[in-house]
Amino acid sequence: MKKFRITVLILFAIGIVFMIMGLIVSNSNLKHDARSNTECRTDQRVFDYADKLTGNEERSLEKKIAKWEDKTGMDIVVMTIDNAQAQSMFGTYMDDTYYEEFEAIKTVAKSFSEQERFGWENWEYNPQSNRSTSDGYVPSDSIIIAANYEAGDVWMSTTGTRVRARISDSKASSLTEKGGKYLREDAEKGFATMIQGAVQCMKSSSGGGLKIPPFYIVILVLICGAIFFITNMSKKAGETTTNLNTYVNGNVQVLDRRDIFVRKEVTSVKIESSSSGGGGSSGGGGGSHGGGGSHF
Repeated sequence: MKKFRITVLILFAIGIVFMIMGLIVSNSNLKHDARSNTECRTDQRVFDYADKLTGNEERSLEKKIAKWEDKTGMDIVVMTIDNAQAQSMFGTYMDDTYYEEFEAIKTVAKSFSEQERFGWENWEYNPQSNRSTSDGYVPSDSIIIAANYEAGDVWMSTTGTRVRARISDSKASSLTEKGGKYLREDAEKGFATMIQGAVQCMKSSSGGGLKIPPFYIVILVLICGAIFFITNMSKKAGETTTNLNTYVNGNVQVLDRRDIFVRKEVTSVKIESSSSGGGGSSGGGGGSHGGGGSHF
């Protein structure tokens, strides 16, 4: 029992250390300067062109976005659109037979970003950069989530050094899949889910890799301790408490002892191997804008 208590205490201490380290790293990654973009053409963040949000939902999402922006140091923009609007506003046809998959909705998000100059800082003029736009400017930190309800495509566009370092293209695709499943029934929840996932990525420095919340680390430690305890109790309960002397006089003499080999039996079992595969969404690649998308 003493050994069990020591083990649990050690595991718990390790969990606390990891929790504290996680909080320190998260807070460090969220440090940023005050917003300095003086070229952005609008303060609006929710553009419901396809009319998928109620007035209250738009206002609620705007308030949430303001808090998330201040926390992460990136502009966060949401847009709903349909085919006709995409064509008239950005000259794109939402038809996968004309474009590559997601290319149309990706173009909408990219064009809107360049049109309104979204980003936490002013865009830097650097034509030599491989992340500059056609006019030679490098976009600053932002995400733009564009959803075409008619085509069933959603895209998360990522720009800026900090954002693209922490929200990889594959992670952006994963976030659109996670939030996209809510877009038809509850648009506000769908967009909020994607944004919250992006905020979690900004706390990490691993390009949107796996991040375990500190609370779950403590729970994991307690579960490990419980398993250790149950395993040890089971071993003790299963120990043999009887032996030959329990039923037979210990003074009995053994006159003859031998092993008799009866027969040999061998059973062969064929072990089958299996493989699996999967598929899904699309990433944005290089250039001035990164990101990923999915169907909903």
